[in-house]
Amino acid sequence: MFEMRDEEGYGYDLDFIASVALDKKCDCDGDLLPRKKMRGEIPFEVPKDAQGLEFHFLFGIDETTAVFELK
Repeated sequence: MFEMRDEEGYGYDLDFIASVALDKKCDCDGDLLPRKKMRGEIPFEVPKDAQGLEFHFLFGIDETTAVFELK
């Protein structure tokens, strides 16, 4: 459902251990329907020197993806 990628196309994994310590965990269970929202934090294990990071939200089996550039 979520991916983090850098400018070279490398993907980074969710950090499940860090998610335990979050105050504002993402309530990411279920589907994200049109005009609905999700809120919360999602930790990824990313090197400090990673450049051109993008957060990818995959909507379903049809491979529709929203891409958000991170600064």
